[in-house]
Amino acid sequence: MTRKTSPAPDPQPAPEKDRKAQKAEAKAEQAVAKAEQVTARAAAKAQQTEARAEAKAEQSAARAAAKAEQSESRAAAKAEQSESRAAVKAQKAEAKAEQAAARAAVKAQQSEVKAEQAAVKAAAKAEQSESRAAAKAQQAAARAAAKARRAEARAQAKARRADRRKGRRKIPAARWIVPGAVLAGALAGGAYGILRTPQYTATSYVVIVPTDRADAAAALGFATAYGRVASQVAVVGDAQVWAGVSARTLRASVRTSTSPDAPMISVTATSPRPSTAVNMANGVARSLVVNGNQMQESTNVRVVQFSRAVRPTAPSSPSAPLAALVGGCGGGLLGGLALLIRPKRRPEGIHAPVPGPSTGGSHQAAPNQPGANQVAGHAAPNQPVSAPPQPETV
Repeated sequence: MTRKTSPAPDPQPAPEKDRKAQKAEAKAEQAVAKAEQVTARAAAKAQQTEARAEAKAEQSAARAAAKAEQSESRAAAKAEQSESRAAVKAQKAEAKAEQAAARAAVKAQQSEVKAEQAAVKAAAKAEQSESRAAAKAQQAAARAAAKARRAEARAQAKARRADRRKGRRKIPAARWIVPGAVLAGALAGGAYGILRTPQYTATSYVVIVPTDRADAAAALGFATAYGRVASQVAVVGDAQVWAGVSARTLRASVRTSTSPDAPMISVTATSPRPSTAVNMANGVARSLVVNGNQMQESTNVRVVQFSRAVRPTAPSSPSAPLAALVGGCGGGLLGGLALLIRPKRRPEGIHAPVPGPSTGGSHQAAPNQPGANQVAGHAAPNQPVSAPPQPETV
């Protein structure tokens, strides 16, 4: 700071001037000290204000950071709560879906059991109807055979009577054996064809395909093996459920055959109902495919269904005319065999007896002559020669 010089005072004595100068200097130094104090105070205030501003800024920044952290924590907590709620809802939905699936599976099992029971009842009814029809056919055949036997016996009796009246013996009613047998066989076959329940046949085909680690010969061998165990595989597997019949009916109604040239298996099912035949053939084929593909790793062959069974439109069992024709042919064959094995009788001639010694004017036959006992078959040894042969009564 520059000091302002005042106008020179009046000349005074030197000591007073010195005193005044010292006082002025002291005042100036006090003013400087005051100014320095003021400046220090202002700097301190400025530093205090800066510190306060910095503290306030730090506090506001800390508050903002705390608020940001709180908002982030709240957002994270809300996100976790929403995720937990979503997970709980998903678990509830999965539980509901599992419950619904379990109920559906139980209902499906119940429906399958009901279907199996209905199929067993239907099979039992079909077997009962078949047994009744077979019994009726057997009864009709037995009646027809009895009638034919009675007619044959009557014809033979009539022929015998006629032959005995003429005094000779012939083979009784030999010409009626074959026609009677043909008629009886035709009647029995026609009755069987009419009373028997028509049968329908459906066929499904399965092919054995070799993998990269097998050849065609192995596929042909496995086709033969699968064809032999097809009925056992079908019973162990799900074929009886898919077909809707019992294991006994499945074994009795399904036949399998293989080809010596190609690895193919034909599954043929027979049933009184076309749909049942189709279901049995397709069910056994599907069981073969499932079981064969389960063993693919060990057999190195793959089982593929080549063709599904087609619903039959016409019965495969013989019709009534064909059954009658077959029965007539069988009856004719049996009649011919009976005619061939029938014992033949030799015709017996009437021999004139040698006259013995006359006693009392009457001629009597000798008791030891061979022709005396063979005239009528029942005459006494001493019967007169003039007596005619007595006819045999039946």
